[in-house]
Amino acid sequence: NKAMIQTHVSVRKIARYPPFFVVVFIIFLLGGPFLACGRVVATAFTTNGKSLLRALPGRPTSSATPVESKTDRTMNEDSSPSSSGGDCQREWDWRAGQDQALSHAILPLSETSHKGSSGRIAVLGGCAQYTGAPYYAAMASLQTGADLAFVWTAQEATGPIKGYSPELMVSAVYGAAELDAAQKERQRLQEQQQEQSTQKEDSDLTAQISANDQLCQSLIHEMVQTVVAQLDRIHCLIVGPGLGRCPLVGEAVHQILVTATTRQLPVIVDADALFALSQLSRSQLQALFSNRSRIVLTPNAVEYQRLMAAAGKGEESSPLSSNVFHQAIVVRKQRFDAIEYQGQTMYTCWEPGGLKRSGGIGDVLAGTLGTLVAWNSLLHPNDPKDHLPLSCWTACCFVKRATARAFAEKHRAMTAPDVLQELGPAIYEMTESTE
Repeated sequence: NKAMIQTHVSVRKIARYPPFFVVVFIIFLLGGPFLACGRVVATAFTTNGKSLLRALPGRPTSSATPVESKTDRTMNEDSSPSSSGGDCQREWDWRAGQDQALSHAILPLSETSHKGSSGRIAVLGGCAQYTGAPYYAAMASLQTGADLAFVWTAQEATGPIKGYSPELMVSAVYGAAELDAAQKERQRLQEQQQEQSTQKEDSDLTAQISANDQLCQSLIHEMVQTVVAQLDRIHCLIVGPGLGRCPLVGEAVHQILVTATTRQLPVIVDADALFALSQLSRSQLQALFSNRSRIVLTPNAVEYQRLMAAAGKGEESSPLSSNVFHQAIVVRKQRFDAIEYQGQTMYTCWEPGGLKRSGGIGDVLAGTLGTLVAWNSLLHPNDPKDHLPLSCWTACCFVKRATARAFAEKHRAMTAPDVLQELGPAIYEMTESTE
């Protein structure tokens, strides 16, 4: 009874207070358990926070090594793939890999330099429909630091490209109209031959097919010889921007690539030239990508899958297990560009870029790669492939920084010319201004 009387008195005392104080009193009594739960949640998040962040969509992860923060990534590792093992992956932004790039990828300026000593780049591409792509690639090579840029293109594209800039040396290496007409005639004769396959052989049709084959081979040979005659003048060849998909041009590109790799000339294969590669047989691809080749492939997601399918032609196993492209440097263009060599991801570019994905940025990257790959040959004539992945990563960082600067200025209105305009200042900001 005494306890009941005390409880009754306590309740009457509390009832005298305004409702506001009653609520505060209840929250105070219950606050302890809530605070304890909060500590448990905070501890769990602190322990597993990195795992949660790694699971975010679009964030690259490595099954071999954990993803490191920018401050944790090693900045003084040797950039040679052979010295660090084939399974080593460096996930770097520019700050993390800057010292390696400045030491092994950037050609220093010198008072004794002469015209052409900082790189002579040629772009094989362009057609009547696509004249901007070779222009962007060639101008990007100059903005990156090359001295001279050539554009080898279709006769129909020379006028427009020359009008874009006086800095480019533009020349015609084939006539697109002639090749297109010959290809259409070849297709017509092949269809006619299929229709008459069950009938008696038509000698007149056979003669037409033979004459057309001779014409096609003559046009292809003329284009190949015109390009090959100029290869000794350059340090790097960029093939593909705006080239178009005429099968005869694709055959000529294959022969040009064979000659270039035989001479150990570095080649960037981009855009429509990647499509031309996907049309080759597996044996042709194996012969092209030998140990001596210095080929850099620049596929986006769709082009990469197309190349993998081509590598798996005639194979029962998955095309992803193919060794056809292991001797090539593969620059996979994506949110975080990946540099692959011999089946391993050597570098991942974590340099942040702009959010706009306008047409022509891939061509700017191709031109930037052309200059960096040329510098690689000039800096490391005896072991050019050891530092080639680093050079490609450096080019990706340059273009990412340029797109970030252009996007900050133009936002949704950003286009490829804006990126091209910011490329030089971005490279200066990342290299010379740090010395």
